[in-house]
Amino acid sequence: MDPDPYQRWWALHLRVARGETLSDAGGTLAVEHSKPLSAGGSKEDDNRIDACFKCNQFKGDFFPNALDRACDQRVLHPHHDDLAVLIRAYRHTGELEPIHETGRFHIALLQRSRPALAQYQLRKQGTKVIADKHERLKSKTTQLRGSAKTSENPGKQAASEVLAEPLRRMA
Repeated sequence: MDPDPYQRWWALHLRVARGETLSDAGGTLAVEHSKPLSAGGSKEDDNRIDACFKCNQFKGDFFPNALDRACDQRVLHPHHDDLAVLIRAYRHTGELEPIHETGRFHIALLQRSRPALAQYQLRKQGTKVIADKHERLKSKTTQLRGSAKTSENPGKQAASEVLAEPLRRMA
């Protein structure tokens, strides 16, 4: 599930260096330590993820202790957790819904149901819907053009044969 660590590192640092933002959803992307340095986390690439400023701020130096882990209270990791089995977005509101207790804790700690994030999710979802419709229309257009060319050729042949018949009679 985890892409090549070097590619992930490079993509993360390029996005941060470009000042990429989720301006409506929390601000500039920053490098976040999955396990905070204050909790003994390393500065190695496998401990780094990208996060918006607000999520990073809400997470603070949280790292689950034994009791937290026993209660499934931890922050989800985008490269190690299968997010689709832990959280999902409401199609119509953009808000996140927990599927599992870990997802519920993640949403609450990072305040992932804040209105700006919900609006961002809806815009992202709308953009995807439009892109999908565009691809389907392109495919249908190509298909229709192909069938139009196929039907044009027999029609042209039939018309030329119809015009050729009187000329043959005259000869």
